[in-house]
Amino acid sequence: MTLDEIKKLPPLSEKRKKEMEDFKNKDFSDCPKLTRDELLEFKPWYTIHPEWAETEKADSENLKISVPR
Repeated sequence: MTLDEIKKLPPLSEKRKKEMEDFKNKDFSDCPKLTRDELLEFKPWYTIHPEWAETEKADSENLKISVPR
Protein backbone atom coordinates (compact mmCIF):
# COMPACT_ATOMS: atom_id res chain seq x y z
CA MET A 1 0.00 0.00 0.00
CA THR A 2 1.38 3.39 -0.93
CA LEU A 3 1.26 6.56 1.15
CA ASP A 4 -1.25 8.03 -1.30
CA GLU A 5 -3.52 5.02 -0.80
CA ILE A 6 -3.20 5.33 2.97
CA LYS A 7 -4.12 9.02 2.80
CA LYS A 8 -7.35 8.08 1.00
CA LEU A 9 -8.50 5.64 3.68
CA PRO A 10 -11.45 6.75 5.82
CA PRO A 11 -10.59 7.88 9.36
CA LEU A 12 -10.72 5.29 12.13
CA SER A 13 -13.99 5.13 14.01
CA GLU A 14 -14.05 5.73 17.75
CA LYS A 15 -15.06 2.08 18.18
CA ARG A 16 -12.00 0.89 16.24
CA LYS A 17 -9.69 3.24 18.17
CA LYS A 18 -11.07 1.83 21.42
CA GLU A 19 -10.46 -1.75 20.21
CA MET A 20 -6.85 -0.88 19.42
CA GLU A 21 -6.31 0.82 22.78
CA ASP A 22 -7.81 -2.14 24.65
CA PHE A 23 -5.69 -4.77 22.87
CA LYS A 24 -4.10 -6.95 25.57
CA ASN A 25 -2.70 -9.96 23.69
CA LYS A 26 0.91 -10.52 24.63
CA ASP A 27 1.31 -13.94 23.03
CA PHE A 28 3.65 -13.41 20.12
CA SER A 29 4.88 -16.99 19.99
CA ASP A 30 4.07 -17.13 16.28
CA CYS A 31 6.58 -14.32 15.62
CA PRO A 32 10.15 -15.60 15.45
CA LYS A 33 12.80 -13.61 17.30
CA LEU A 34 15.26 -11.85 15.04
CA THR A 35 18.99 -12.22 15.43
CA ARG A 36 21.28 -9.21 15.86
CA ASP A 37 22.41 -9.59 12.22
CA GLU A 38 18.81 -9.66 11.01
CA LEU A 39 17.99 -6.55 13.02
CA LEU A 40 20.98 -4.75 11.52
CA GLU A 41 19.45 -5.24 8.06
CA PHE A 42 16.56 -2.93 8.97
CA LYS A 43 16.78 0.65 7.76
CA PRO A 44 15.05 3.73 9.17
CA TRP A 45 11.83 4.58 7.36
CA TYR A 46 13.13 8.03 6.42
CA THR A 47 16.05 6.55 4.44
CA ILE A 48 13.71 4.32 2.49
CA HIS A 49 11.03 7.00 1.96
CA PRO A 50 12.71 10.41 2.26
CA GLU A 51 9.69 11.99 0.56
CA TRP A 52 7.69 11.26 3.72
CA ALA A 53 10.18 13.00 6.01
CA GLU A 54 9.08 16.50 5.05
CA THR A 55 5.34 15.81 5.12
CA GLU A 56 3.19 18.59 6.54
CA LYS A 57 -0.55 18.51 6.95
CA ALA A 58 -2.90 21.47 7.07
CA ASP A 59 -5.19 20.14 9.78
CA SER A 60 -4.09 19.66 13.37
CA GLU A 61 -5.16 16.02 13.57
CA ASN A 62 -2.26 14.91 11.41
CA LEU A 63 1.32 14.70 12.47
CA LYS A 64 3.92 17.10 11.11
CA ILE A 65 7.13 15.17 10.51
CA SER A 66 10.47 16.87 10.30
CA VAL A 67 13.59 14.73 10.30
CA PRO A 68 17.05 16.28 10.51
CA ARG A 69 19.27 15.34 7.61
